[in-house]
Amino acid sequence: MPNAGITRDRSIRKMNDNDWLDVIQTNLNAVFFCTTAAMQRMTNQKYGRIINI
Repeated sequence: MPNAGITRDRSIRKMNDNDWLDVIQTNLNAVFFCTTAAMQRMTNQKYGRIINI
């Protein structure tokens, strides 16, 4: 399964709200949505593993 993540290489003092929200949207919400999509299939199969690194 592919991985996705972004970074905004700035100190927190230079980071604006939109930069922060972009990072959270991509790096955290993507994990949540991908995991919930996979859970349905794994539940139906009664087997599966999810490893988030």
